[in-house]
Amino acid sequence: MKEFLNKKGLIIVLSTLLLIVFVFGGMYSRYMTNQIDVNEQNRYETSLLELVNDGVTLEYFDAEGVDKSYHTPGSEDEYSPSLLDSYKVMDDSNVETAVIYVIETIGISAGFVAAYAISVDDDQLLAVKVISHNETDNQDNRYFNRLNDAFFNQFTNKDLDVIDFSVDTIAGATLSSLALDIGMKYARELYAADYAFEIINVILEINSLNYNYDLDTINEFSFIAEITFDEDDKTAIVHLDTDFNYIDTSSGDEVTQGVIDALPVFVSKTHILCLDVTIEGYDETTRELSISVNGYSLASVKMIILINSALDAVENVTFISSDESYDYSHGYSGSGVPEVEQGYIDGFNSQGVILDETAGATVTSHAMGRAIEWIKSLEIALNGGN
Repeated sequence: MKEFLNKKGLIIVLSTLLLIVFVFGGMYSRYMTNQIDVNEQNRYETSLLELVNDGVTLEYFDAEGVDKSYHTPGSEDEYSPSLLDSYKVMDDSNVETAVIYVIETIGISAGFVAAYAISVDDDQLLAVKVISHNETDNQDNRYFNRLNDAFFNQFTNKDLDVIDFSVDTIAGATLSSLALDIGMKYARELYAADYAFEIINVILEINSLNYNYDLDTINEFSFIAEITFDEDDKTAIVHLDTDFNYIDTSSGDEVTQGVIDALPVFVSKTHILCLDVTIEGYDETTRELSISVNGYSLASVKMIILINSALDAVENVTFISSDESYDYSHGYSGSGVPEVEQGYIDGFNSQGVILDETAGATVTSHAMGRAIEWIKSLEIALNGGN
């Protein structure tokens, strides 16, 4: 026995030490892993608190949940966002001041996770924070990086009780923009379920939209729209100003306030007309009609249309001003502004034609082409549609 211990003792001692190291090492590893998880969770919750100015602590709660489907960006397929976490945000008096929903949506790829903070006092979206994503973000295609401060500022202090609850997408990052936009809409649905918030819902369809070419009323309203609204498919013909705000009803059913509020949003989202020609005003004494057309900037090119004394034709068009800058564009070889604009006007005045686009000034050319098309439509209307 003594000889056995002498021979095997060292092995037994070493084995025992290894066992102790293994057991306690595993316990320590699990402890450290747990500590890392705790630290990660603390950092995660701290980053969420940054979304709410007076937030001090977070309290996890089980949200009601909403089954809502949206179009997958870039596809006709539908999907339902996932609610990953929901927290009540408490201030220094332990009073709930906001709620945060962490939502997973889809952009270019699945797995787009963002947090949305909503004020329970003001029914406002306070801010949004991207937690993680799988969007394209490499040296050659920095699509996600196009989402700059101007884009994220759209989410700041945004009212929930509006009809057009959306954000403008960013060119080159459209799908990533839509991932955040859909997440925001879903957060509002969750908030409505948890806090008895009523989402505005208006049934409205724009059947047709036309410019008002009647010189007697052109200063009163710019557009004539035929609409269908409410669940029982009421119809009306309404007059709208240059910003698509309701002016009055020409005929049909009485329009509700909800429809009146919704009209600018619904009209601006239709593509029935090219709506970048703006009627600035008509002077009955001089018979001068002022219009502008959108080029690189809004209402960039302004001109005056002189109506003849019989009020049944356009006598001529005069250039007024332009904010275009095609003289700096690649490929343009002509004179500076307003050569392109004046060329289109001269083409109409002399021959009633619309010129072909000018290389290096494509946007300006298209804008002027649409302006001349509008003027020709005005002349047809003045002449009784002939």
